[in-house]
Amino acid sequence: ITLKKRADLEIPDPPPKLTLLNDLSPLLPATVVFSFQVDNISVDADTNIGIILDNNYYQTFTTNQCQIEKMGAGYHLLRAFLLHSSGEAYKLPSCWVECEFFVLKERVQLERGYMFGSPSVTLLSPRTDLSRAQASRLLLDFFVRNCEINEVRGFSIKVLVNSKEIGVINSWCAYELLHLPAGDVHLQLVLINPHGDEVDRPPYVYDPFRFRIALS
Repeated sequence: ITLKKRADLEIPDPPPKLTLLNDLSPLLPATVVFSFQVDNISVDADTNIGIILDNNYYQTFTTNQCQIEKMGAGYHLLRAFLLHSSGEAYKLPSCWVECEFFVLKERVQLERGYMFGSPSVTLLSPRTDLSRAQASRLLLDFFVRNCEINEVRGFSIKVLVNSKEIGVINSWCAYELLHLPAGDVHLQLVLINPHGDEVDRPPYVYDPFRFRIALS
């Protein structure tokens, strides 16, 4: 298995900017349309808005209006970002929004698996089972928040496939995974802090993603 850097996604000039327009200070209902202002790029078939609610896998939207339904009562963490149709994220601080809010009631949750402001790496691609052909050059992309991926004094990311380390990422860019085995695959990105310790909280930073590559 080989980990290879991918050519950088072309960034428009001036760079894109994502802004959430909703007022989150009151208690929100269980279904909310989140409205975004997107500057310097159009949200369409080529550029999507990705939304992660709590620990759920991300959803993509092709308009500035993103409806999230049936949210439970209590605390929620919303992470939104701009995403190219190839599955690759725009890797700029201006292309990411993180916010917290309450739905229906301000329920105290001392323990939860998602924390506002925590260093995190969120896997974006792959996100589904794959054919053998699709897996030949598989896009590996992720979003980093509240930390800097830097070889000198920053965080790094350890990449494991089926519990075996295949490489360490020291710069924030997209990669390709080559020569993955067919069958069940467990892919895990482990965030390493500048002291060399694994960041295992919140759990969405640490849990492996499981998918399947067809045998033929």
